[in-house]
Amino acid sequence: MKLQNRATILYIIQLISVLGLVTSLYLTNAHLTGGSTACDISPTVSCSFVNTSTFSEIFGIPVALLGMVWFVVLSYLGFKYFWKPKQYVKWLFWWSIVGILSVVYLIWAEIILGAICLYCTFVHVLVLITFGLVLYLRKKR
Repeated sequence: MKLQNRATILYIIQLISVLGLVTSLYLTNAHLTGGSTACDISPTVSCSFVNTSTFSEIFGIPVALLGMVWFVVLSYLGFKYFWKPKQYVKWLFWWSIVGILSVVYLIWAEIILGAICLYCTFVHVLVLITFGLVLYLRKKR
């Protein structure tokens, strides 16, 4: 893949990472402070409800905080991919699989709760875009 194309992909990955990190930071803050969020529209569309449910933590760690970690690692792997694409496309692929599995779990949790978090959905879309981008990268190598 040409250097210019890799630069474009790096830019997209970094943009996704920043958007995901900021959204996850907002959700982590809301979780830790117990505050309401801007997407509390109804009982079925409520980030606060989802973000304070039993599904909002894994082993006592807020899921949104784990999302922050996921996006930081994604950013790091994106930079590494730029310089060593053959080595790091594998890491990006497996990291995006971790993201997809997390999204499946979180959507399942929202179904069980009967409520949706719009900020979470935004993060889910970012992870899905990342997965699609990484599949494209694997095909191009």
